[in-house]
Order: sequence, then C-alpha cells, then structure tokens
Amino acid sequence: MCVLFLYYNDNPDSSKYRLILASNRDEKFDRPTKPLDFWGSTKICLSGQDSQNDVEGSTWLGMTKTGKVAILLNILGPAGIDKESRGFLIKNFLTSDLGCQSFIDQCVQPRRNSYNGFQLLLLDTSSPQTDVAYFNNRENDLNCRDVPMDNNCICLSNAKSAKTPFQKIAKGREKFIEIVGNFNYKDKKSELTEKLLELLRDKTKYADDPVLQSQAESTVSEGNETNFAKNRDKLSSLYVYIPELGYGTRTHSIITMDFDGHCEYLEKTLLTPVDEEDMQWNDTLLKFDIETE
Repeated sequence: MCVLFLYYNDNPDSSKYRLILASNRDEKFDRPTKPLDFWGSTKICLSGQDSQNDVEGSTWLGMTKTGKVAILLNILGPAGIDKESRGFLIKNFLTSDLGCQSFIDQCVQPRRNSYNGFQLLLLDTSSPQTDVAYFNNRENDLNCRDVPMDNNCICLSNAKSAKTPFQKIAKGREKFIEIVGNFNYKDKKSELTEKLLELLRDKTKYADDPVLQSQAESTVSEGNETNFAKNRDKLSSLYVYIPELGYGTRTHSIITMDFDGHCEYLEKTLLTPVDEEDMQWNDTLLKFDIETE
C-alpha cells in the first residue's frame, strides 16, 4: 500500500514551486532496499532502489536530472503468478530516450497483461509545458490513460481506479490542496515540508471504506484470508503500521522543483530492525539543478 500526492503548475512564478510531490512507500520492513542516491553509468537517475535479488534495481519512485519523474503504485487485488516486476517500468522509463506517452504506447500498453495490477504516472519537466502520461492496466481501454487531475493535483493510492479512490486519498487530497494553497512559497519551505510530513504521517483510519474493503476481500483465495483482508482497517490510514506483520510505511519522499529548475529530493527511511519504542528514521537530501539542453 502506497500513496501519492502531486502538484504541478506551468505558470511561472519565481516565488513558488512548479512541482511538489509527497509520497509514502508501504512495504515489509525487512525487504532489502537501497536508500535514495544517484545511479546508472552517468549518475543522472536518482531514487531509492529495491535490492532484493530477483528485482534488484527496480523502484517505486524516481527521477532524472533532466527532469523526468516516474511513480508506480501497485493495485490491491488478486495477484497472478509468474508476472514481471512492475518496478522495472520506472527504471526503464528513466533510462530511455522516449517521452512519457511514447514510453507507455511502446513499452507498457503492449505488455499490460504481463504484470499484476498497477498505476503508472510519468512526467517530463524538461520543457516549459510539463508532459504528463498515466496508465492503469486494470482500466478498460477507454479510461486507462485518463490523467486523474484535480486543481493541478494528482492523488493516487492502490485503488483499482483513480475515479473511485480510497477514502484516505479523498480526504488527503483536500488537505494536500490546502497545504499547497497556503505553503507553496519558496520562503516557506520548512513549513511546507513540515505540513507534508504531517499529512504523510496521518494515522486517521477509514475502516468503513467500501472501496478498500471490496479490494481487500478480492485478495481472498479459496477461502483463505490474506493479510490484506485481515488488516484492511489498519491499511485505511495514510500512515500504515502493522508490527505483527513487519509491514508498514517505511519511506516518506518529498520532491520540490522551482521554475529555475532547482530541485530538492528528501527521503526519510525507517531504520530496521524497527524499535517500536524508539523508531528512528534516516534522512537523505539531494539538491541539484535540472539539466536542459
């Protein structure tokens, strides 16, 4: 379970940010993961990375110094066997020369059934007009590419459709829009970061969420309840913590980019093994400028 809150605006304003991104990664605490860093032969890509043997190098969120941004959210539901790793979609996009829609048309759409459910959001900020493309391999062909935009914001989770979000995203969107409206000023960066972290750490539960309940129950196989079905109430908050399963929110990511291309990428990663009495987080902050031709 993961969440994404993203804002972008292409109307230049030197006092504000062009792009603001806040994201949670929910995962098993013991899943091997490399922290945020530059990678690749030219060190132009940056992200946290999976280091588990069979998916090493894949990721859930990443960007490039040339202005590409990619986010992947798995869809909660039945999982097929022998499917390809969805995390390589981001790596392949960041290292390709293709634009957002071209990558989806050539590399994603033709192989949509090779993966379990996912939503993929791609952006390219290398020109004054942000290029945006979206793909959901569980939507029909008429709706699978519709960018779920609201007040210059795109807010996603693990719901089957962006049109029917989990309640935590519907409520979180309202708070995110308010945060952007009040704190999208470069001279309020510390307050902006603080408010975004408060949002990502919101433990309010929406246990009566019918969309989450339906999708969690869809993971039941042959009468055997899955951990998702058993713990759907604990999955209903933006911040997830299920210590008995060794699972929960283990990474907060915040990205800001201004209209001059100055970018800051903050990753806060939960240190493992997790000490429930004194949870510790490691901060990685990378600052760089978007490189234009």
